[in-house]
Amino acid sequence: MWVNLPATDDEVRKFNEKDKIDLEFGEIATALDKAYDMGDFFQNLKTHTSKHLNSYTHGGMHQIGRRFVKHEVANNYSEAEVYEVATTVTTIVMLAISFFLKKHGHIDSGNEIQALLETYGPVRDGAKAATT
Repeated sequence: MWVNLPATDDEVRKFNEKDKIDLEFGEIATALDKAYDMGDFFQNLKTHTSKHLNSYTHGGMHQIGRRFVKHEVANNYSEAEVYEVATTVTTIVMLAISFFLKKHGHIDSGNEIQALLETYGPVRDGAKAATT
């Protein structure tokens, strides 16, 4: 999403050539909120998920704790955790597609995809997000 709108041509070139973005994750969240007029959506997403996602990604206790059931190596994810991750990923993918379409002149299609955000996950069935 950052490449689609707020990134400059030079930033995109640097990312393509060197696989490097000079902004911190929080700065990217702020830039996305501003570029897509999302209030604090991406800042809130970062605030609520970055600690856990970092722990899962970099071998922290969240990842280690989900690799054992008692004294055996096995997956140990609750239904609520799987539900939350699947919902979060789906939301980000749908937003990215919607914003991409809108930027390239397909406003109605982008709006239709954004409307789908109200048709699944916690919004649809009133579930609360997992807190672990």
